[in-house]
Amino acid sequence: MWKLEQLEEVSSTGALFTLAAAKTELGIVDTGVSGIDDAVDAQVTRIMSAAQNWCEQTTYRTLREEVEYEAHLECWPATGAVVLLPKPPLLSITSVKYLDASDVEQTVSNTLYEASFSDGTAGQLRFADGFAYPSLSTQLLPITVTWKSGYGIGGTLPPEAVQAAALMLSRWYDADRSSTDLENYERSAVALLRGLQWGEYV
Repeated sequence: MWKLEQLEEVSSTGALFTLAAAKTELGIVDTGVSGIDDAVDAQVTRIMSAAQNWCEQTTYRTLREEVEYEAHLECWPATGAVVLLPKPPLLSITSVKYLDASDVEQTVSNTLYEASFSDGTAGQLRFADGFAYPSLSTQLLPITVTWKSGYGIGGTLPPEAVQAAALMLSRWYDADRSSTDLENYERSAVALLRGLQWGEYV
């Protein structure tokens, strides 16, 4: 099994929480004073992002509607081998591109590879048996794979992930809680996410 390098997030849609839902969860009511409300909204938005990232890093999973990722290969995989596409669940492969021996970018036809989908594990890219691996550029990481993961536009996000994010949102927003309370919040969030973990991608 081949692993991609230099994973990057290209674009994303959706989140475990909207700003309105997060403020409701935290019991925040607007004051009607724009300067104060804007500052609170900015603070909650930062904490929402941190809670989202924490849940995704804990599970090694995409917990949004749709995220497009990009990563690279140093060379073509061995014949019949599969390329691991992290951050499940996989929705689709957008493209496979490479720099040829003349440093010109080329696109592999989508008829020459296939994807395997599984909600519980990372997706896989497999090239067709008839694919004649072209010569590559001598530049580093000349092959680029782009794919989309998530639960689909309008899809239902895992309720245990939403609840875990709510716990971490409360944990980081309320700085006055005791250290024991904070530890219990995180411990409960980890327990909620345990069933969504698929393993670290290294």
